[in-house]
Amino acid sequence: MPQPNHPSCPDSGRQPSTCAVTRPGIHRLWRGVCIAIALIVVQPVEAATITVNTAEVLASADDGFCTLTEAVLAANSNTASGALPGECVAGEAVPVQDLIVFEPSLFPAHFQIFSTLHLNESIKIQGPGAAVMDVTNLAETRVFNILNLQANSEFEISGMTLRDNVLRAVTGDYGGAALVSLGPGSSLLFENIVFLNNSSERGGGALGFFGGGGHSITIRNCTFDGNRAGNFGDGNVVGGGAVFIGAQQTISIENSSFINNETFHDALAQPQEDAAGGAILLRSGQTLASVVDIFQSTFSGNSTTGVGGAIALGGPGFPAEISELSLRHSTVVFNISDSNDDEVAVAGGGGVWSASSAPVQLFNSIVALNADNADSPAPDLHGSMQSFGFNLVSMNATVSGVFPAGQPNGNDDWVGTAPSPLDPLLEALDYAGGPTPVHVPMLGSPVLDQGRCTSRLTDQRLFQNTQTGLRVIDIGNIIDAADGCDIGAVELFSASSNPIPVANDDIYTAFEDQPLTVAAINGLLQNDLDDDALIVIDASPADQNRGLVAAQLTASADGAFVFETLSPDTSGQTEFVYVISDNLNTGSASVFIDVLPVNDAPSFAFSTDSLAAVPAQPTLIEDWATEIGAGPADEQGQSVQFLVSPVDVPVGFFSVSPSLQFGGTGNADLSFEIAAGATGSAIVSIVLLDNGGTANGGVNLSDAVVVNISASTDSIFHSRFEGIDRAGM
Repeated sequence: MPQPNHPSCPDSGRQPSTCAVTRPGIHRLWRGVCIAIALIVVQPVEAATITVNTAEVLASADDGFCTLTEAVLAANSNTASGALPGECVAGEAVPVQDLIVFEPSLFPAHFQIFSTLHLNESIKIQGPGAAVMDVTNLAETRVFNILNLQANSEFEISGMTLRDNVLRAVTGDYGGAALVSLGPGSSLLFENIVFLNNSSERGGGALGFFGGGGHSITIRNCTFDGNRAGNFGDGNVVGGGAVFIGAQQTISIENSSFINNETFHDALAQPQEDAAGGAILLRSGQTLASVVDIFQSTFSGNSTTGVGGAIALGGPGFPAEISELSLRHSTVVFNISDSNDDEVAVAGGGGVWSASSAPVQLFNSIVALNADNADSPAPDLHGSMQSFGFNLVSMNATVSGVFPAGQPNGNDDWVGTAPSPLDPLLEALDYAGGPTPVHVPMLGSPVLDQGRCTSRLTDQRLFQNTQTGLRVIDIGNIIDAADGCDIGAVELFSASSNPIPVANDDIYTAFEDQPLTVAAINGLLQNDLDDDALIVIDASPADQNRGLVAAQLTASADGAFVFETLSPDTSGQTEFVYVISDNLNTGSASVFIDVLPVNDAPSFAFSTDSLAAVPAQPTLIEDWATEIGAGPADEQGQSVQFLVSPVDVPVGFFSVSPSLQFGGTGNADLSFEIAAGATGSAIVSIVLLDNGGTANGGVNLSDAVVVNISASTDSIFHSRFEGIDRAGM
């Protein structure tokens, strides 16, 4: 029967069975202790936020900058990188998780480091987005070495691309981009990261998980593209083109894609020795099992010269494997085992190959259209398997006991055979919304409504039925196998559960021959909308065939940009399309820029700026002004005239003031007459005026030519300075 609420635990939230009856005196004693404890208030230590404000990696202490390398060191050592403003602040001691962020105006940026970043205390590194931040270690070793020196540490890395990292055998065994070795109670999250074109000569082209134990690791919303494990020498290649997982690991892979990763070992053309696991290799000890759960993920186009085109557990020469793998709501297609076609007996398992004594568990997944070049091929699956139903397997070679043919069979699996393979009818790999590339089912695909995912909220893309808040989109004219869910990683006709960024067009005005620089506060993002922080990930010219002004726009991730026309003296309208992202979905809009004309100064050349003339005689200097122009080619239609102004002219010096008249050649003649009896000299200024105006900062006057005219009793003398150009610039 229920126990009464006893004073010893009033409103404590404990279960009634935990409330003990106490005597009044003891109760008063505990009440005093509680009051004393309540008076001791321990303020929680706030995490340090360390802001990286430069993409440079070689920096001296107290230079006012915080580099990525310095930020990691400050977090590990709990020591500031310097005393000046802008330096990395000190991190906090465990168990506080320090936060490393980046100044948005840095991006896009490529961080090229020269040494491995060691993460030893709880750290969260929050990049702006994989589309705008790249990190490469130029020293032929990995970027990160994550090794906790304290129990219960927490690590998070997000929002960046780790690319083109090369791990040579002389510098390490596993993990071309990162090596992870976590101790008890610790956790690691890789989120929204692209692992691109990384390589290791031994194993784990991108990631290596080796050593440690009693921890949890999550890989979420990540893409592994073009990573490799292998070499052309005699070294021992283990495998895992993207990921190598050693003993005693607990790993969850969610909403991620593994595409075009490979393992190879051309030096040893032997079935037992070839590298295994085109994308992932699990290999644990005989007593230290690893547990891996792959959930709503896509494997496509991966390959190996050995077994397991996409995933391998153990290997032909490593039979005592005990790792556990579950594959749920995932798609494994177009992967290849025995890619060098040297197998003579060992079935390759183009999709998944397992030597583990623990059966691979499959549920609501597609394993299809994979290939195996072995003499006795197993294109899709090989090894101990267990079906939980609602899978599609193209060919059941070597696994027909678990996957008997049928469409569906008695286990609600759709299974084909070698003579009659089953095609899931999937679209080509593409970004169909969400952060990772996927294969979307075609209309008419046999996977539509034949799966089961009752409790799932989204598919791999984080898309769902927005009316129910669940993944399932039940197509009305298809008979359901269970709840109407599609088999595999993607649900057809679903929509994003995360609001799509709303990008709105922008209009700016620029002036001819003047760069337009716009700060972030007035930039491309200033009128765009989303629940999350937005970044600009691309800006490219619209269709130039529409007669738009050729120009370039260089945008920063925070929306600031610089605009310039590609050719001088051009004006008109131009358009760019820019793409924004919240790191899950994208949106796009146009930025229209009206380049207003700016009048260029007219120019001319003159023959001389010093003249002598006899008074009382008309004087004409033919072709005194040549090369007369209103400006560049686009202004040649303007009209021009010369203006002559006195600078220092004695009273009565001229009987006919100086003027210029255009001749038939397009040049201009200078004429004047010095008054009878005049002596000395006069100084005048001559400029060329066009009718282009001065709007938008334009210039309608050339530089002035100052001419000295002297009275002489002799014939006319003048000094000629041919080719002198007077252009008002």
